[in-house]
Amino acid sequence: MFCSEKIDVFLKDKYNHIECKKNQYLSEYTTMKVGGKVEFMLYPTSTAEMIDLLRACEQESIPYFILGKGSNIIVNDEGVELLFINIQKLDHIYLDDNDNTKIIVEAGVSLLELSTFALTHSLTGLEFACGIPGTVGGAVFMNAGAYDGEIKDVLYSSLVFDKKQGEITLNNQEHQFSYRNSAIAQNKSVVLSSVFQLQKVTDDMIKNKMDDYQEKRESKQPLEFPSAGSTFKRPEGHFAGKLIMDAGLQGMKMGGVSISIKHAGFIVNDNNAKAQDVLDLITHIQQVVWEKFEVRLEPEVKFLEKNGEFKIFQ
Repeated sequence: MFCSEKIDVFLKDKYNHIECKKNQYLSEYTTMKVGGKVEFMLYPTSTAEMIDLLRACEQESIPYFILGKGSNIIVNDEGVELLFINIQKLDHIYLDDNDNTKIIVEAGVSLLELSTFALTHSLTGLEFACGIPGTVGGAVFMNAGAYDGEIKDVLYSSLVFDKKQGEITLNNQEHQFSYRNSAIAQNKSVVLSSVFQLQKVTDDMIKNKMDDYQEKRESKQPLEFPSAGSTFKRPEGHFAGKLIMDAGLQGMKMGGVSISIKHAGFIVNDNNAKAQDVLDLITHIQQVVWEKFEVRLEPEVKFLEKNGEFKIFQ
């Protein structure tokens, strides 16, 4: 039985009560605006429903992919034979009843919503996240960060679905955070919800910092074009954008994408790009920077291949 047929039977037998959209193009669901078709996209509406679904997928060997805001992935042009689980309806966010400096938030909540909620309750620590275009689940998964702040600095704990152990709670240390990485990513686990530990301060202090970060973001990043955010991780002792500039690559075009003239660390979709265009340009940048400086640029964005696996970049 082909994978799509297996998924179809699985959904009809067990999960026809959950909203399912069929034949969706991932270009509509990713910030880079590229990507082929996925046949099934499911929308669970609660953490309990999500846990039940993930358990069943593991038991029935149904391949799946968790989709948040699509801000850090490039999906290949041919599409993927996976069950896409869209977490946008896992959107509950509230203060801990026993500690009003802790925010409890489901994985589908955006970082903008989270940082705004923190502002509303005079809680500081998440200002750095206000401009990151992703969800809490993805941010915890990869230890997202900006402006010298990272998720690891404010995360208290997470409820996670582990492929071997099922539903487990991890404290901060158990996440084993590193630069744009975590034990959750290494184990291919799924973030269901997280708790953030913040501090009480005046609203003005938080608002001023958020406004400052947003002004910097708007002035330095190419927000006028679709992109997947920073293309490469920061290599030790260097800045990816400067290496790309010094290599004479800034502004280079390839197919429907180009290296932003506003910030060389961004690849932007400025002419109806294909996923292959992005992949080709990433590969070219890596080759040139290595030839000139012997520095390996590791992509921060993930490229999802047709078989559902992430591409391994050399």
